[in-house]
Amino acid sequence: MNQVMLIIEMIALFLFFSDYGKEKFSKGDRRIIVLMVTFFNIGYFLV
Repeated sequence: MNQVMLIIEMIALFLFFSDYGKEKFSKGDRRIIVLMVTFFNIGYFLV
């Protein structure tokens, strides 16, 4: 489970910082991705 979270996080960070992510997603969409990753982390550590 931990490895799955790590992979999701790395993909989200890649989309956030890469040119591909900037072309495909607007700033608002990328903020949502980062928020999702943050919530995943908080949820994972609480469980």
